[in-house]
Amino acid sequence: MRLVAVILAVAEALSAVTPSFDSSKSVKLAIKTAARVLDEGIDAEKAVRASLRRAESARGARRRVAVGVLGMTVWRRRLEAISVAAFGEATPNVMLACFWLCVKRDVVEASRYVGSWGLARLVAAAPLWYITRRTLPNEVFAAIRDSLGPREARSYGRACDRPGPTTLRLNRPFDDPALRLRPLSTRGAVRVEWRGRSLRSTEAWRNGGFEVQAESSQCAALATRARPGQRILDCCAGRGGKTLALLAMGARVAPDDTDLDALRQIPASARRANAADRLESPARGDFDVVLVDAPCSSTGVLRRHPSLRWQLDHRPWENLPQTQLDILLEASDRLKTGGILVYATCSVLRAENLGVTRKFEDLRSDDFAPLPFDEDEDPAFGWRPRAHRDVANRALARSLGIRTKGRKSRASDSDDDPRLLRPHELLFLPQVHGDTFDGFFIARFVRRSLHPACASSSEDQEEEEEEEEVAAAAG
Repeated sequence: MRLVAVILAVAEALSAVTPSFDSSKSVKLAIKTAARVLDEGIDAEKAVRASLRRAESARGARRRVAVGVLGMTVWRRRLEAISVAAFGEATPNVMLACFWLCVKRDVVEASRYVGSWGLARLVAAAPLWYITRRTLPNEVFAAIRDSLGPREARSYGRACDRPGPTTLRLNRPFDDPALRLRPLSTRGAVRVEWRGRSLRSTEAWRNGGFEVQAESSQCAALATRARPGQRILDCCAGRGGKTLALLAMGARVAPDDTDLDALRQIPASARRANAADRLESPARGDFDVVLVDAPCSSTGVLRRHPSLRWQLDHRPWENLPQTQLDILLEASDRLKTGGILVYATCSVLRAENLGVTRKFEDLRSDDFAPLPFDEDEDPAFGWRPRAHRDVANRALARSLGIRTKGRKSRASDSDDDPRLLRPHELLFLPQVHGDTFDGFFIARFVRRSLHPACASSSEDQEEEEEEEEVAAAAG
């Protein structure tokens, strides 16, 4: 009876300051979009883009729809517990109201979805917010905990609850008063705040002044030590974010990917960056550098893709390490003697990172050697790979219960523990390195000799080229 009295009192108080249920276009659009996400299982980002593309609403209303639906998807696990306790079911309007009340603390916006009486019922159930702590599905959290340890897994889970900041890679200086830029430690990387619909609608982007790219992804390009004139194979190039970064370093880049639609977008992006003349075909020849940004579980970018955590609930990552190893082995055959091989993933799972690189070392130890990251290797780039590795190792050691030789211990102090990073491996974590870094892994190798199979194929290719030259001369 006391609970009923409290609910009635709260409802009466709220009814005086909050509107009744709002049937405006933006509320209807948010509910319809949330229903597609919850009931049909459609990706939240795609659902929001599709809804806003057809909507005719003010900019503020469009933003509320996007924030509400995407935020509801991130906090879904905790919001469902409160919604079910308050209403017996987690319908789209109740979930949205619960998000605005519990996450954004916006009573007025929450009441637009359930009215003042419905809001009172949510307030009564709100204490469950502090009981259901995690937003990640159990299977996903368990996999991250096994890789990072309990302490860092919890910290990483909290980091995934907050949207990641937008970072840019500058190609050239530009002046745009609508963009507020803050330089980061990596050269050319800046954090940006802006007002407007899209960064890609700005004149600076259209003129090739910048690219939208996370700081950790920029570090993967820096790890290649790319120099002007070098030939680089960018495996699994996708839409070409790292391809453009390598082109900006003066290299000649051959992007390759099984996603042909994504690959077709790269030439236009390169023309916008005034670097299309240095794009090459991956079909023939050996390369000075090979970058393998392998397909992965994407557990390092959960905060940037709200629906991803729910798509991973059935452990689809279990078969990925073998695929990643196969890609790495095949790509490594395209590398010249003395060339650099970089393996990267946007995953925080050990099986996809250390598990793959150490199997690769076992299989190719005769012709590949680890290439350690050195503080002095690229001082102009302004990044500190060894410091990044050391701070990650200290965090992992604490979380996994590994004893090290003190606060200033290097990775080499614990080489015998397979769970820690070695001098040629890096792992970025937002809660450890700063929120401009996504969860991201990088490992680097150098080729010291040609594998026998590669040597024979190179000889065959040279013979074919000689035969073509002879045939051309004879013709």
